[in-house]
Amino acid sequence: MLGVLRSYTWLHSRSPARLIVLLRGRASERKGRLLGVAVGRMTWWRLPYWLPGTEYETAIRTAVELAELVAEGEVAQDEFTAKLDRAYDAVSTLRTISHEGFLIRPVARIGTELLPLLESGALNGAGFPDIKEDLLLGWLRDIFGNPFRPVAFDPAWRTDTAVSLARVMYESRDFGAMPILADALQDAGCDNGAVLAHCRDPLQVHVRGCWVVDLVLGRE
Repeated sequence: MLGVLRSYTWLHSRSPARLIVLLRGRASERKGRLLGVAVGRMTWWRLPYWLPGTEYETAIRTAVELAELVAEGEVAQDEFTAKLDRAYDAVSTLRTISHEGFLIRPVARIGTELLPLLESGALNGAGFPDIKEDLLLGWLRDIFGNPFRPVAFDPAWRTDTAVSLARVMYESRDFGAMPILADALQDAGCDNGAVLAHCRDPLQVHVRGCWVVDLVLGRE
């Protein structure tokens, strides 16, 4: 009964904080990092007009891109920390520029601390631009699926066509072919309503870590 209630809350709640509480003990480090990367990439388009193109923007991009590489296992945590410290030191003189001067440190924390920051409500206070709740809800449901109704993914659905589509979307970060992926999965025998609906929902946002794409690619 508790699982049913949690599943209903996950699917219908309009509170990102509620979903994050439900994720306790269910979010892998990789998924948590990729949620942080999605948030970090958004900051690129929310900086004041006088910051884009500066060393400051470069440092933010460095922080986010490094966190993504750590999530993918391409950069070790100690290397991430060292490079991030150098990026921060390069723009340390900008720390006094309004509240935007404190963005680097919160961005640096997306590696392992994003979920606790969101849960505590401290994220925006730490310096991130405001995050629209609908967008964050979309990212949470895209990356983590429904943690209370895990999908048993049949390896037979992992055809060459489906894998190729998923890989191209993952690498390009362009998920416009999700409805086509649904067709490919259905052609392979997939009849799981949650999988097909997630791919075909025109209102669903998709980012790296999308649970369906991960299943097709055999990622955790």
